[in-house]
Amino acid sequence: MKQFKPTGEQQNIIDSRQQNILVSASAGTGKTRVMIERIIKLLEDGESLSKMLIVTFTEKAAMEMRKRLEEGLKDRYELGGKEKFLEERLRLQSANISTLHGYCTKMIHRYAYMLGLSQDMKVLEDMEILFLKEEAMDKTMEKHFQESEEDFIRLMEYFSPGNDTELRAWVEQMDDFLELDEANEKYLSERIRDLLLPLPNSRTLDGIVKSLCSTLTVYTWVYKDMIESMQRIDESGKRVEILSAEREALLQWIEEIKREREIAIRRGFPVKFKRMSGKVNDNELKESLNEVRKDIKDEIKAYIDNFPSDENWKLWREQKRRHLSMLFSLAKEFRENYRILKENNKAMDFNDMEKYFLSLLEKEEVKKELKEETKWIFFDEYQDANPVQEQIVEKLSDEAHLFFVGDVKQSIYAFRGSRPQIFKNRFKRYTKEKADGIVLPLSQNFRSKNRILSFVNSVFSVLMTEDFGGLKYDHAYHRFNIPEGENEGAVHLVYQQFHTKPSEDEVTQKELEAFSIALKIKEMVESGEYTYGDFGILQRNSSFKEYESVFRKMGIPYYSENEKVGYDRGEVDLFFNLLRTVENPKMDLPLIASLLSFVGGMDEEDLWRIRTAGAQELSFSSAFWKYEEEGETLRKKELFCAWLSFWQKTSEENSLSDFLWKFFEESGIREYFYSIGQGKGAESRLKSILH
Repeated sequence: MKQFKPTGEQQNIIDSRQQNILVSASAGTGKTRVMIERIIKLLEDGESLSKMLIVTFTEKAAMEMRKRLEEGLKDRYELGGKEKFLEERLRLQSANISTLHGYCTKMIHRYAYMLGLSQDMKVLEDMEILFLKEEAMDKTMEKHFQESEEDFIRLMEYFSPGNDTELRAWVEQMDDFLELDEANEKYLSERIRDLLLPLPNSRTLDGIVKSLCSTLTVYTWVYKDMIESMQRIDESGKRVEILSAEREALLQWIEEIKREREIAIRRGFPVKFKRMSGKVNDNELKESLNEVRKDIKDEIKAYIDNFPSDENWKLWREQKRRHLSMLFSLAKEFRENYRILKENNKAMDFNDMEKYFLSLLEKEEVKKELKEETKWIFFDEYQDANPVQEQIVEKLSDEAHLFFVGDVKQSIYAFRGSRPQIFKNRFKRYTKEKADGIVLPLSQNFRSKNRILSFVNSVFSVLMTEDFGGLKYDHAYHRFNIPEGENEGAVHLVYQQFHTKPSEDEVTQKELEAFSIALKIKEMVESGEYTYGDFGILQRNSSFKEYESVFRKMGIPYYSENEKVGYDRGEVDLFFNLLRTVENPKMDLPLIASLLSFVGGMDEEDLWRIRTAGAQELSFSSAFWKYEEEGETLRKKELFCAWLSFWQKTSEENSLSDFLWKFFEESGIREYFYSIGQGKGAESRLKSILH
């Protein structure tokens, strides 16, 4: 492991003792390395991995943590360290370094007898969960369709008449919220009573107020820029005076709307928009500013004109209450149907794991044993913790030393139940006087140049506030600390806007963006200061086709993960799915992908026929292997099984390397992609994997 020279703030985190710690770590500040060094330092001081619980967000992160700890312990021992480091290396394999789900699973197996769980209780795979939930939803919907309740029919008409797809999605979404915390049922009941929950195509009063205030706040920023621009051209000063008065009126109206809500909205904008006159020395800029001001004026008028009347608001509220109540009822029924199906199949999902473990911690005997084993708790990516996980940590932490690390600005897993408010609550708790912990920052970024960091600080200091983003970015714990030194790096903003959708013959916005970047790269390379290898392009998703096309046309050499490895390419997905099926034909997703490929020759109707015939089976693979109905589907199954048997036998008779090349050459995958006109590129990408 590369020698580590910590900064002052990193060293402070590594050495701090006798108190719980929350590390607010911005991106690129070395948080994982700091946590590893802290653990190793604790081991050096006489602590043991056997007394630690180290929680990561993914199993991949847990494997990386284990690997880096092993490297660190090996380095310490080889540099003349204590025998202790060798002992701890031997403990690594049994150490509690995993996701919280993984730790819960381990403890449930250990104490299964205390929960009254069956010894053959299984944990559901993703596809099995999908099938059981679909069955539970079918039962829920069929019951209400048969009973033809008025509220259910109205709800169906509201969402999607003749199609219950969207309604099903909303039922599942509400169930996901109920899954997080038992208290959420009471919370939802209260929110429904007070009409504080959103529905598609409808807005709550809270939502309207928040949206309008956010929009008006942005308008105040625009007005500030307009005033600064107008000051340069307004010879009389009258226009600046009018704009300043309108900006003040906007600020006043925002405060009134927050206090008086619908009353202030109906009352309207506090001042009239006056006609501006007076001599200016730049007519083009004047017209541009007038156009922006008119757009703002029209937007404000539209908000006021479209706000519901008292009578319409009353009718809407009653209709919405009935919709929400019915939706809540469906979610609870779906939840119960899913629970019964899991119970009948002696199965549980990951969420059950955490809840079973939480119930274990209610037993004093178990709680005492686990607390004796858990002196130190480390929680990585704490911004993505969910309420159940927080309860587990609290129950284990009476005498444990706690170490949390995360960045609330990077919380992106709300759809999976994470609640950044948990991080914020602990942050507030640890920053009070006489707190039971402290907050320490990690703010020095090692990935980016100073000018880029300054730009990020400048943008987010304005955009991320308590009101607008739920967090005050301009705080020592959240903003980047920019070290002294050369002010390197640069930020160029390119603004492009299409007022109409381009036709098929016109360039798209993405292509224009790629072209602008390509021109800038060529310009900088031709200056002689840079090479093409000095540039990188980051995107929100992995689609790179516009850039590939533009770069090829402009003669810019490039490397992309898509081009080199191709994990987003069909041939690689298919190659791996076929291999996974050969290795383990009981895995549902690879098996289904293989059956739908040129190898299996099946279509969705074949899969439906197999699943329907084996409806009592928990997984698709079980239904597939037991399928015996005479017909074309059975013939396809038999051919696929013969192909599978051949390659399973081949894998046993050859080394892994020989088998992979033989599979590539003889399984038919190469010929298949040549037959559909993608042979050369597909072959190149597959060979790059095998090499």
